[in-house]
Amino acid sequence: MLEPNTPECVIDPGFVYAGLDRMEPSDQGEPMDAWRHLTAMIARDPLDLASHVRRVLLACRPPLTERAFGALVDLFLALGSQGRGLRQSMLEQAESWLDPDDANFLRAYMDLGLRTDSSLPAALGSALDRAVSGSAQMVARHRVEAVEVSPLERATSLLDNGDLEGARTLLEEALLSDPTDTQIATELLLIYRHSRDDAAQAAMTAKLQARGAALPVGWVH
Repeated sequence: MLEPNTPECVIDPGFVYAGLDRMEPSDQGEPMDAWRHLTAMIARDPLDLASHVRRVLLACRPPLTERAFGALVDLFLALGSQGRGLRQSMLEQAESWLDPDDANFLRAYMDLGLRTDSSLPAALGSALDRAVSGSAQMVARHRVEAVEVSPLERATSLLDNGDLEGARTLLEEALLSDPTDTQIATELLLIYRHSRDDAAQAAMTAKLQARGAALPVGWVH
């Protein structure tokens, strides 16, 4: 997440990748910022193959290697039974970072491809797998100490797992509750920019103005 006093020189992945003519991920900026940008692009257009490839290659570099399987799962889900050569090439590229069971799982679906209704193992960072992770069985309730988690922390968790829409909704509600929160305003603006959702930003701007709130820094074109 960006700090309230983020310097203007911070590199926006949206501008970096817009002008990039190669598939390798850029070395500019923070890896997690690039991951979130590419995830937003895939969530907006699951057939954005350039973003898929860059995302897989990005996950082949520390510190994002735990997300390599999730990035591959998204590529397999997007292509289905098509693009076998690309899917195989990306699997070979990332295989050294995969658990052997995960690599074998993808290899078993190389011909048939994956579908959204396939039974998938847990895939950290997958944006297209909408299955429930873990057990679906009811669990016993335990008395635990309540731990307060801020909207910003919850949004971070959603973004890291590819739920761009969920993170945006959460941050929008938080900003309406406290329009002076610069951290939330900055992160929400980045989501709008990365997803190129001018309509959502305009709607949020109207809601803030209707409440008499000053527009966050950077929201005025």
